[in-house]
Amino acid sequence: MYVKFFGNQLVMTKEIIFKILNYRHIVGILAYVALFSAACHRHLPEEEEPSVMKSTVPMECRQMDQHDLPDFTTTDTSALFFGKIGRQQGFVKVDVTGTNFMKGRFFPVDSSEWTTPVAFEIHYMDGDYMFRSGDKELTLRFNVTYNPIFLTGTFHTTLLKFDPQPVSLEKYETPFFTTYHSTRNMLLDEPEELPYQIRKDVVYGRAKGYWVSNPENEDKFAKIIAKSILKTFREKELDLTMDIYSPEDSMPVHPLILFIHGGAFYIGDKGAETMAVWCRHFAQLGYVTASINYRMGFKPNKLSIQQCGYGAVQDAHAALRYLTANAKTLGIDTSCIFLAGTSAGAITALATAFWTPENRPDFIVENNFENRLGGLTSSGNSDSVRFRIRALANMWGALYDLGELEGQQIPVISFHGTADYIVPYDEGIPFTTLGDKLFDKMYGSYAIHRELNRLGVRNEMYPLEKSGHSPYQDKKGRPNECYYYIQSHIQEFFKQELLHTGSIRRVKSQYFTMDQPDIRIIHWKAEGGFILRCEGRNVQVVWRKDCPIHRLTASGLRENGTAFTKTILIKNK
Repeated sequence: MYVKFFGNQLVMTKEIIFKILNYRHIVGILAYVALFSAACHRHLPEEEEPSVMKSTVPMECRQMDQHDLPDFTTTDTSALFFGKIGRQQGFVKVDVTGTNFMKGRFFPVDSSEWTTPVAFEIHYMDGDYMFRSGDKELTLRFNVTYNPIFLTGTFHTTLLKFDPQPVSLEKYETPFFTTYHSTRNMLLDEPEELPYQIRKDVVYGRAKGYWVSNPENEDKFAKIIAKSILKTFREKELDLTMDIYSPEDSMPVHPLILFIHGGAFYIGDKGAETMAVWCRHFAQLGYVTASINYRMGFKPNKLSIQQCGYGAVQDAHAALRYLTANAKTLGIDTSCIFLAGTSAGAITALATAFWTPENRPDFIVENNFENRLGGLTSSGNSDSVRFRIRALANMWGALYDLGELEGQQIPVISFHGTADYIVPYDEGIPFTTLGDKLFDKMYGSYAIHRELNRLGVRNEMYPLEKSGHSPYQDKKGRPNECYYYIQSHIQEFFKQELLHTGSIRRVKSQYFTMDQPDIRIIHWKAEGGFILRCEGRNVQVVWRKDCPIHRLTASGLRENGTAFTKTILIKNK
């Protein structure tokens, strides 16, 4: 919506400007606006009087000058007009009318962000139109063309002896505004269970390794290692696969959650019940979910374990690149990518989110991993797209170095058993009983939480009191009460992240912008002000000094269908 005006602009001489300023700069406009309000209703038949502007309907124009009789009672006191004379422009509001008089206010508009109203009166007496404002009184002469929407013409006064001045006015329409509410299922207070479809064993890459699947069973971990140790003597080409769960709804794009199973980088599978139940649950809420298999297995030495962890992070990057590259086909909103991992999967998720060329474990450089094993962010497939992690769910995971969090702003929700001896709750050596011959010191969930607090990054920490490792499943690997406790908190944490949008920011003086790039629809409302111009995320506003509250609100929808409403208060200067 643009504020419009009609008529030619007149470059005024210094002498005329001085005279107008001497009479409060806007005397002529005020008087003329009053005449406009009278003129617009003077000769119109009753059925033609509009209550709103009908710009698409042709309207008959009429002529009027100071010899015509007014009837101010027909003036629309609910209407607002915007006009211009010479270089001065402003808004006019008529407040009170009688048969031969009216009272109102004029709000001058210039480059200032504030406008102070000037009261005026107009009276028709003894054949003359008399204008009063403060201690000034003028007799008006005019000749105009008008209809109920606009007026153009000229005017002058008997006191100010300058040539007739061009004037234009138009009825002002407040921009349409409505408050939007999210219709996305996962954002509702009581979401329904959406239908979904599953794509099984989708290949997202290939890489050399020992194995990518080793489903959990009731065997002891030592027995599992003994059964698999021979496989670690020779690598082979492996398909890297994932299961993708897609909601069936009307939304064109959906947030993505990538789940990474745990199992000490030795056991586990993308189809484990704990992973599948979460994938189904969040798909029914409206997320696209994926559970991946990644390379596992290592020889019983520190270097091999480090190399195994590095490969897992490479595979997680490859999976995210694949999903991002195929986002259009899969209906994924690439601005809303979430990670969730348990144990080794959480270690992998944290590394995927936080490792950078500047902040990563020393052993990567010391052991020349990138040259020997391939780039961290370029192995597994040829997809070269970039992605950004929106937030992360860490379940009993850890980092090699808290310095990896420096300069990052990725929100994290963490869960960790306080009695976990496999992955340290705070900081220490994994598998405490094995010492540091096989594992490096790591920083667990509580240490991560403490550091994120120091850095001012949004995060939540849920200690699982007196619980050991992987307390979310029973002995048969099925979800238990703790599982659903974790699920509810992840659901709310991710929901709040989806609801989070940018803020309204002042650019300069009258200009504001909504700091959110992916906006599909936006509407603006200025309480205590006039909107001069709206252009998508940008708005121009002048604020009224006579109003007690000045509030700017934006409401709309983002590209992913998430609704937002943001408001800022403007201080009266």
